Amino acid sequence: ESELELTKQYLPEEIAYQPSRQVPKYMTKEFFLKCDSCSNPHAFESAYIFKGTKMRSRYEVIVANIFDELDIDFKYEVPIIYSNTTYYLDFLAYVPEKNRCVGFELSGMFEDPKYFNSVMSKMAIYAEMGMVPFRDVFWIWAGKGWMPSIDDIRRTIISAIELC
Repeated sequence: ESELELTKQYLPEEIAYQPSRQVPKYMTKEFFLKCDSCSNPHAFESAYIFKGTKMRSRYEVIVANIFDELDIDFKYEVPIIYSNTTYYLDFLAYVPEKNRCVGFELSGMFEDPKYFNSVMSKMAIYAEMGMVPFRDVFWIWAGKGWMPSIDDIRRTIISAIELC
């Protein structure tokens, strides 16, 4: 059976896999080429640096290193404007084989209900913009004092690139 037929068995037709779907504007090569990396104006103190770029966490540096190791072109803290509000996507990676991008959000403090709700709100906003969670934007979860292994993060990135 084809992938399309398999998804129709489990999903309503209106959300089943659609190979010819349009790529959201924030996931295009054109957007990637013109967007600024590291443009979040909210100041922060950090000792975490990747190739001269100050990052908010050790977790982000690890992910940046994995992108680098996999030779994936990426941008950090990319601004996305929706309804007069600017959101910052943690990472936007360009996938030349598919001529499009895939976004990544790193979410820690999984156990904190207020934080978790803010992540769910951001996920809903991205969906309103046409960026489907876990197709166009992938979340990599962590918690207070724990995070996935480097191998698990690498597998998530590779899977996201294959699925986008």
